Formats: sequence, C-alpha cells, structure tokens
Amino acid sequence: MSRIRTLLETKHFSKEGRLLPDSYKGWSRSFTKHFIECLYLPHANILTGAPYAVADVIGAASRPVDSDSNTPTTKNCPKGNMQLAGPCGQGIVVLPMGDIYTGGSGGFFPGEVMPGHAIGIQIGRSNTAVTPLDAFLNDRIAHGVHAAVGASVIDSFAGADNGDYNFASTGGYVGIIYRPIRSHSMADIQLKCWKTGSPGNVTVVVTGIENYLVSAPCANATVLATSNIVNANAWGGTPGALVTFTFASPPVLHAGWTYFIAITPSQASGGNSVNIRTSTTVLLSRVMVATSVTPIGPGVSLSSSGQTPLFQIDGTAGNEMEYGATDLYGYTVANPNASFTLRRIFMNNSGNSITVQECGIYLPVTRYWTGSNTFDYSNFIVCAAHDTFAGIAVNNGESLEIDYTPSITV
Repeated sequence: MSRIRTLLETKHFSKEGRLLPDSYKGWSRSFTKHFIECLYLPHANILTGAPYAVADVIGAASRPVDSDSNTPTTKNCPKGNMQLAGPCGQGIVVLPMGDIYTGGSGGFFPGEVMPGHAIGIQIGRSNTAVTPLDAFLNDRIAHGVHAAVGASVIDSFAGADNGDYNFASTGGYVGIIYRPIRSHSMADIQLKCWKTGSPGNVTVVVTGIENYLVSAPCANATVLATSNIVNANAWGGTPGALVTFTFASPPVLHAGWTYFIAITPSQASGGNSVNIRTSTTVLLSRVMVATSVTPIGPGVSLSSSGQTPLFQIDGTAGNEMEYGATDLYGYTVANPNASFTLRRIFMNNSGNSITVQECGIYLPVTRYWTGSNTFDYSNFIVCAAHDTFAGIAVNNGESLEIDYTPSITV
C-alpha cells in the first residue's frame, strides 16, 4: 500500500544552541486546496488564453495563473511556479513569468522581484484550527527585528508640498500605488486633500496589483478593505489638509507586496472632484500617485504620475522574527520510496518573547503575459500548507527551526 505523508518538526533552540523540551514532532495534516491547484496547472496544461483563478495570501480571491511560457528556439524563458527553496528574508527572489521580456534591458521589472521571506516556510501566532481552504496563515509573523507597536504612525511623507493632482473621470479612483516598508494592520490612512465643487461622499478602497494583458499595472478586482464614508463637500480648497479614512476592519498590508489604495469616486460629475497634494520633486520608490477609471479590475490600467503623495498611515504591528533561507536538502530515492526535507530557521531579535503556534508553506504561481511589459506584476503567492501546534514561547535571542519532510513509501 502506498503512503504519502509529511513529517513536521519544530525545534526550539536556546541562545546557547541547546534544543529545548517544548520542541514538537508529529505528522502534518495541512496541505491545502491551493497546493493541489499548484500541481493542477502543469498537469492540466493551463495556458495563458484560459488562466486558472487562485486565491493568494493577501486575500485577493481571483489571481489568474497558468503553466504557459514563451518557448522560442533562441530563448530560455523560465517560470517561477512552485519555487520551494528561497533566500533569507533580507534577500530577493526573482519569480519570472515565462515571458520573453523577463529581465529585459539587463535588469528585472518591479513585479518580478519578491523578498526572500515571501516564499517557503512561514510562521505565525494564531492557534485557530486549520482547514483545507486556508488561503494564508491567520496571524503571520513578519520578517524583521522590530518590536511590536501599538496604535502609532507606521509610514508617512510630508515634505516638498508643491503639487496638486486630480483625476477628472466620473466614478474613477485617485490614490497611491504602495509597497509597505513594514508589515502592519492599517487602522487608517490620511491623504492631504482638497475639493473642486461638490464631490459628495467618498471612501478609500484597498486592492492588490497585477498585470492583465496590458502594459501597465492594474488593480485586482477583489477589494480587500473599504474605509468609512467621508463627506468631501466639507473639505476646503487648495492646498487642503490631511483627511482621515478609517477602517472598521483594518487590512493587513505585507511588506514586499504591492497595493492600490485609492479614493473613490474621484469625480462625482464634471467640475465636482477630489484632489490630492503631492511632491513633484521628492520621489520615493515605495509610493506614487496613481489613478484608475471605473471599474477597477482586469484590463483596466492604472496610470501612475511619478509624483509622491502627502500621506500618513496609522496602525499596529506585531513583534518580528528574522527569516533565514528556506533550504531543500536530503533528497533521497530508493525506488519506489522517496523523501526530502524543507527547513527554515527563524531568529528572534525583537527584544520581546514571541509565542509561535502556526506554520505553513507559501509557494509562487505566475501568469504568462505575451506583450511588451515594464512591470510584470504577475506572480502571486499561495498558501500550500498550514499547521498549528502547542505554543512555543521563543524568547529574545532564541531561534526556532521548522522542518517539513514529505515522503512517499510503498
């Protein structure tokens, strides 16, 4: 009788490197629907003309992915699907889409590059029972050395206030493309705004970013969060003031992922619009002004201005742990049996104790795009495995090793 199963080991080490008694060893029962979907792509030969929709780890429900790639005789066009091993959290991992433009002009496009912590073994704080449909860890511990912070300013920019930006498209979106510098729960965002005419009630929405058969990035159709309603008629004229948009259910924004955060509608009708203040001289790589016509979603391009918005994000963030590399080793085959081990080490240098109660595996999948592109936001991360175990309190200076060992025996 054939048996496929995975051994899960958690190894808790003291500052001196001693293995501590609260380490755990047992059989994992955690592979999710999304792991099966990753396997399905090549076996069903899913091509770019009819991509398969998957749910990714930021909460976007319908990311288009495939097993397709460009295969001319003189080019080698790799694809990043199911890349298991990866660098440490401080490193980067390139996840090519299979297109001939990957690495164009001697470099990589923005969406091809993800942080090392985005793929491979993950850890979290939640002990909520896992299910086969889990799309992400319930309370993932972010990579880094920062201690937890309560309600506070997470990120902001207030310099060189010298520009105005509006988007005269009825029912459109005006906001920012944003890549967080720290993973956090966003309680509110403040944008420096002013009005023209009477724009009425507006909200802010948060979505993911992707490419979809166009050369510019698009906002994913899944709205991850919507703010409270704000009456823009109460705003003043230029240069405006910081306006606060709060979230009853704060969305989690992950460092290394890219988001569209935008006010809608940008214009209620002709002459009745919202405007945001910007810097035209100080440009930041993590944030820029962008707009979209309605509706957001596949094929609707975001237009980025290159200007930096005046903004402030408030929220909370948890203690962080440093992610080492995800290693794949010990691959053995003694026909018909086989096994290998995935391992990642996490170091706690946050200054606080962190209780770890969940772990899992994140895998990339991609969409092949056939046209000339300068963004390539077409790689997505899915949760392939998710486990919980008795809480392990990892004190400052201690480390935790997570090992997954899949095997097949006959």
